[in-house]
Amino acid sequence: PSISIAKNFDSGIKTSLSFGETTARPNFRELAYVETLDPIKNSTYKGNPSLKPSKIKNFDIRVDWNLAESDLIALSLFKKQIENPIQATKGNPLLEIPFNGQNLTWANGTDTFVNSDSASVEGIELEFKLGLNSFNEILSNFRIGGNLTWSQSEVSLSKFEKDSFPGIDASPNYENLNVANRLKRALEGQSEWIYTIDMSYSNEDWGLTSTLVYSFYDKRLNAASYDHPDDF
Repeated sequence: PSISIAKNFDSGIKTSLSFGETTARPNFRELAYVETLDPIKNSTYKGNPSLKPSKIKNFDIRVDWNLAESDLIALSLFKKQIENPIQATKGNPLLEIPFNGQNLTWANGTDTFVNSDSASVEGIELEFKLGLNSFNEILSNFRIGGNLTWSQSEVSLSKFEKDSFPGIDASPNYENLNVANRLKRALEGQSEWIYTIDMSYSNEDWGLTSTLVYSFYDKRLNAASYDHPDDF
C-alpha cells in the first residue's frame, strides 16, 4: 500500500508527501543452499533457505522546482524503516542455523546471508536536470543532469547475530573482536555519499538517444563478520 499527497504552485514549484510499505523477498542466490561463484566480486556464495522477507516502510518529502520545460531542481528528504533486513555475512565453521531438522553451516571463504533484527536509513537527495539550449542553440539536443545523496543507516543485530560473537566471559576474544562496539552497524551496501553526473544527447529525427554517466559511491559495508576484528 502507498499514499501520496501533492500540491502544485503557480511559481512552478511542486511539493509532495508520500508513504508506502513494500516487501523485499530474498532472491535465488540468497536462498539456495549451494555454492555459486560471483566472478565480479571474486566471492563464493552459499545461500540461507531460512531467510525471511524484509518489510520496508518508506517516508518521502520532495520539492520540485520546474525552471523550464526541460529544467528541474529537486530536493528530497527520505526515511526507511526495515524489519528483518537481509544482510551479507562471512561464513565460518561456528556459524550454524537450524532449518528443517538440520543445522546449516558455512565454511571459511564463503559468504552467506542472514536476517538482522531491524534497520533504518535516512537522508537527503539533491537532483538537477538542465537543457543546454539556453546557453547556445547548437547545444539544443544536449542535456546535463546529476544528483547528490547523503544518507546514514543503522542496523540492529538479531539475537542470532549477537550470539555468533564470543560472549563477554570469553575474554580476550570478546575484546579482540571489539564485540561491545559492533552490536549495531551500517546497512550492508549503503554508502554515506553517492553522486551521479550525466550528459545526454537526443535527436528525434534520427531516433537516437545517448547518455554518458559517471557515478561515485563512498565506502560501504560488503559483508559482516563474526570472527574478525571488523566487518568487511
